Amino acid sequence: VYGGGIAVTYFYTEYLKPVFLLKNASVALLTALAPVSGGISKVGSLAEALQSEHLVGLATASFFGIFHREVLMDIVDMGGDKNAGVKTFPALYGAKNSLLFTSGLLSVVLVSGMMFSKTQWLSDVGTIAMMYNVMGLYNREREGEDVTEGCKKAIESSILTFVLIVLSYCF
Repeated sequence: VYGGGIAVTYFYTEYLKPVFLLKNASVALLTALAPVSGGISKVGSLAEALQSEHLVGLATASFFGIFHREVLMDIVDMGGDKNAGVKTFPALYGAKNSLLFTSGLLSVVLVSGMMFSKTQWLSDVGTIAMMYNVMGLYNREREGEDVTEGCKKAIESSILTFVLIVLSYCF
């Protein structure tokens, strides 16, 4: 798993960054591997670690939550990505559609918390707060406003809200 993380980082820089959605997925995967690595350290094997529904839920929430955050960062960088020819979701489909896409990613985080977290209300609070931010940005974008600064704030606030989600799988 650790070697896989190093390999993903190398291939991210060299090969994945220019490929549509693959850079987002590789960063999300690398993040989702962290709790899996901890699980392997605790129980001794990947097969045993994956027997824990809480660990699988945490890895799932981590993957989709970080994927969401990566797309928000791409909205912030949309102008530069377009100019550089980088094919990100926002560069190809715009901020409005990207915000809808991220709300779908957050829906997976919400369902994972409902099914696998130990303290569901913590997961719900964190995820719904992130969804609230995204849908507020979506409404502003729909009205023709620039959402770049709002995305920056949503990224910052997701640090705290995502901590709530992670904690929901621990306690």
